[in-house]
Parts: sequence; structure tokens; C-alpha cells
Amino acid sequence: MTIGESISKYRSQCGLTQKQLAEQLFVSPELISKWENGRRIPDYQSVRAMAGIFGVTEDELTESGSRTLDELRACLPEGMSSACFAGCLNDFLKQLPERERDIFVLRYYFFEETDIIADRFGISSGNVRMRLSRLRARLKSFVRRNNDEKS
Repeated sequence: MTIGESISKYRSQCGLTQKQLAEQLFVSPELISKWENGRRIPDYQSVRAMAGIFGVTEDELTESGSRTLDELRACLPEGMSSACFAGCLNDFLKQLPERERDIFVLRYYFFEETDIIADRFGISSGNVRMRLSRLRARLKSFVRRNNDEKS
């Protein structure tokens, strides 16, 4: 199930129209429609707000998002605090070329699907998956090096 399908499902279960949800989130009904149809992906703050409105966790709302975050969690060394990892992640992103950073952020912050990212950058979905795989490998090495230096 995509995040758009989850939004539609939970919105309907709560008896809300797209307009009513939009009013609660201070966005347009058209944006809600785009989220539900998969043409746009909500940002983290919108996901958090919707989860609160629907009475579900953010993970329940973003089933695909939790799978996406699992990809990123694989880069987190055992025993490293999330605060330390966040610092390493920020340092890693700063040193990336803009295009690579944008692809990474779209996937792991905005939870965009690889085909949407591919369309945005005019590349194939396979190319996006390959780039993300390489970026995760680089991140894992970067985090490990920084963690070793601090130990």
C-alpha cells in the first residue's frame, strides 16, 4: 500500500472529506488529492499531523516510509545513538554533490518512490535505485569512519 492509499483509507475511516482534512492541515484540497493519487508525497510534518488526526502512528500511515527507513537503518552501526547518527548523516549530506543529495533527501526524508524521483530527474527508476544503493554504502562507510575516529 502506498502512502497515498493509506491517507485515503484513514481519511475515509475517520469520515473526513479531502476538504475537511485539508482545512485541518492548512493545505488545499487539491494537495490532499495529489497525495492520495500518488502525484505528490507529503512532507514529514504533514505525515505527523495526519497521523495525529487519524489516531495512528506515523509508521502505520507510511508503511512504505517505514520500509524506506529500514534501508537507512541498515547504515546505523549497532550501539550508535540516533543523535550521533543524525550528526554523521548531516555531515555526509553536506559533502555530497547537489543532485545526489537531492535524490537521497527525496527518498529518505520525503519518502518519495524511486519512479517519482526518476521522473523528476529524467533518469530511469533502476538508475535511482543504483544511486541510492551506492549512497547508502558510502554513508555506511562514512558513519563507520567517523564513529571509529570518535572512539
